[in-house]
Amino acid sequence: MLNSAEQFAVKQKYEALRTKLIDLTLRNRMLNFHERSKQALLFRNEESTQIYDRLVVKEQGFSFKGKPDSAKQAARIDEPIDTFGDLFALEELEERAREELDNALIGDLRTLSTEDTTLRTELAETTLQATLRKLAKDAADLFEETGLDALYLALGSIKWSPRSEDGKQCIAPLLFIPVELRRSKNGKYSLRASSTVTGDNLSLVRKLKVEFDIDFPRFGTKSDPFMYDVTTYFQEVRGAIRAQPGWTIDENWMALSFFQFAKMVMYQDLDEQEWPEEAKPSQDKDLQMAFGNLDSAFEPKVKEGDSLDPFRPVDETFEVFDCDSSQALAIIRAQSGVSMVIEGPPGTGKSQTISNLVAQYVAEGKTVLFVAEKHAALDVVFRKMQESGLQDMCLDLHDKSARPKAFYDELRRVLGLPGIQFDERNSFLEMEKQ
Repeated sequence: MLNSAEQFAVKQKYEALRTKLIDLTLRNRMLNFHERSKQALLFRNEESTQIYDRLVVKEQGFSFKGKPDSAKQAARIDEPIDTFGDLFALEELEERAREELDNALIGDLRTLSTEDTTLRTELAETTLQATLRKLAKDAADLFEETGLDALYLALGSIKWSPRSEDGKQCIAPLLFIPVELRRSKNGKYSLRASSTVTGDNLSLVRKLKVEFDIDFPRFGTKSDPFMYDVTTYFQEVRGAIRAQPGWTIDENWMALSFFQFAKMVMYQDLDEQEWPEEAKPSQDKDLQMAFGNLDSAFEPKVKEGDSLDPFRPVDETFEVFDCDSSQALAIIRAQSGVSMVIEGPPGTGKSQTISNLVAQYVAEGKTVLFVAEKHAALDVVFRKMQESGLQDMCLDLHDKSARPKAFYDELRRVLGLPGIQFDERNSFLEMEKQ
C-alpha cells in the first residue's frame, strides 16, 4: 500500500504520461494545418451548416466537381453515365440536369430543388478525380493498418498566432466529420459520412488553455450532450477568441484530409475526473507498481550493481536474442508479475525484449497476447520470431482481409489440430469438439 506522498507521485507520473498523448507542438496539423499539403483537398464557396446538415443529420452524400478540363469542357454534358442501380451516378445525372435547366432559364427563375449536392474545388476535373483516388487508397491503407477512421471532412477554422512564434499565423480546423469515399460505376467518387459522430479539436482546446488560458467551447460536451448546432458553436468560438488581436474565424473553411484521433480519445478516456472516486486509474495496483517504488513491489529484489545470474540462472533462461542487463531486468520483473512502462527511442531493443519475453513465457507453457496500435509493430516482432525459428508459435489475428479458409488452416497448424475437415459454417464447432 502506498502512502500519501507515493500516491501523489504516482498521480503526477500518470498525468505526465497522459499529457504526452496530445501533441501541442506546431507539427500537429490540427494546430497548424498546411493548405498546400498533397493530402488535403480544399473546397471553396460552400456553407458548413449545409454540409453538416446533409452529411450528418440527413446522412446523405455529396458528389465532387472540379473545373472543366480544357479539352473536355464542351463534351462534358454528353459524357454517358451508367445509372443502373447506382444512386451516386443518379445524383450526378440530376445535378447535370439542374445545370442544363439553369442555363436555359431566363431572369430570376430557378430550379425547384435548391439543395446543393456537389462539393466544388479549384482543381481541374481530371486532377480532382486523381486526387480523390489517392485519398481513397491512402484511407483504406490507414484503416487496414490501424483499424481506425483517418479521413475527415474538417469544417470551419480559426487563424491564430502562437506566443512562441512572433507574427506567425496558423490555421486550426474546428470540427471533424469522419467520411469515406465511394467510387461509382462511372469511376467518379462521392462522399459519405462513415459515422455521424462529429469531433471537435481537442488539441486546440488544450493548447489555448495552456498558452492563453482560454476556455475554448466544446462541441457536444457531456454537460450539454445535445448541443450539436453548428451555427451556435461557431458563435461561441467567435466569442472565445474576440479578445485576441488578429485572430479570425472562417465558418465556411472546409478541407478533406487525414487526422489522427486515437491518442486524443485515449487522453479523454484517461481523465480521472470522469472516473468513479473509488476506481481512479492512478489507484490501480498494477499502475501503482509501475509508477511507484518498483524495487519494493516485486520479488526477488534486485539492487543496482547486483549480478543478475542468481535471479535468472542461465540454464533457466530461454532468450532467443542477446539480452543486456536492462533487458534482462525487464524480463525478471515481468516474470515477477510486475506491470511496467518501458520507453526508449528506436534501436534500443524494445522489440528484441518483447521477443525474448514471448519465447520465455511459451517455454514455461504460457500463452501471450501481443497487441499494438499499428500492424508494422506486429510485423517487427513476428519477423523476430521467424528469425529465431519460432514462427509456429504465432497466429496473426490482425489481417481482416485474410480469407477464412487460410485463417482456419493457419489456426489448425498452430494449434496442432490435424485431420479436421474445413467447413465455413461448422469449423468452430468441429474445433470445439476436438
